[in-house]
Amino acid sequence: MLTTLDFTRDFPALGAPLPDVGAEPAAAAPTHEADAAPRRDTRKPRWHLAFHATSSPGASALRRQQGPGQALARNAATVQAFVEGRCTASDVLRVTVSGIAHCGSRLADARACFDELDRAVNSKTGERVRPDVSVYNALISAHERAGQHDLATRYLNHAVEREVFLPSLGRHGTRNELNLHRQFVETGAKLATNGICADVARVIFRQQFDAGTINPGTLFIVGSHGENKIMDAIRESMDAVGWPACHPRHGGRPNEGCWVVDHALLRHRMTEAGNDRRHVPPSTPRALPLRAFGEVMGSGTAFIG
Repeated sequence: MLTTLDFTRDFPALGAPLPDVGAEPAAAAPTHEADAAPRRDTRKPRWHLAFHATSSPGASALRRQQGPGQALARNAATVQAFVEGRCTASDVLRVTVSGIAHCGSRLADARACFDELDRAVNSKTGERVRPDVSVYNALISAHERAGQHDLATRYLNHAVEREVFLPSLGRHGTRNELNLHRQFVETGAKLATNGICADVARVIFRQQFDAGTINPGTLFIVGSHGENKIMDAIRESMDAVGWPACHPRHGGRPNEGCWVVDHALLRHRMTEAGNDRRHVPPSTPRALPLRAFGEVMGSGTAFIG
């Protein structure tokens, strides 16, 4: 004989309403056992739930709806939780990166999230939270995308001073190379084989160009990773200074993990321009004088392949 299950009757625990996470724990039911231990409330406090609302993949839609004001408040609350010993340094860094990203073009708010780390000192242990690569990547990217190139370079230099990035920033002077893999740019990433943040790569290129440490003979090692964002960033940066980019050839095949200046096309441009700066393409606001190209190229040496 078949019977129909009544979940409310047969499984009362399943039919009970879910508890309010933020409510005070209900008083324990009286027990007849005099030595019964009190039940421990295992529910997470509000700050813990608020933090995981920013780090759980399942809450991505919620994160997109939160504006920069909430991002600042969430970041400050997490820092305060660390000060009181209620979360870890990795929690603070993760929320800081999320907060900077949510600030978007409101760069003052992004910098406020970054500056909040100055007070992230555990009051019990004295542990201090120091910005890591992910935090600097987020901050530099925010300023670079907003067109604040000077501030982006300033924070890049700040990361070098804090020993988050290596002083060379991937530059090898003897071989005239700029290697933009993490192990050559980031401190403590010796085993990393992937590339750096594409926006950071743009800032490094511009800084090295302004310093005169890269030239039309430089080999730019970008690798071929995922969507090739670093490859595209460096090619666009080269075009912006009047350096037509091409892949060097080895054994008759192009090495798609590197860029060099296409000297044949560059000479053609120089010939057409007649060393007249007015003929430099309009997309090259920071282009070198064409005379400088000739000085760097010398007698026309083929640098790669």
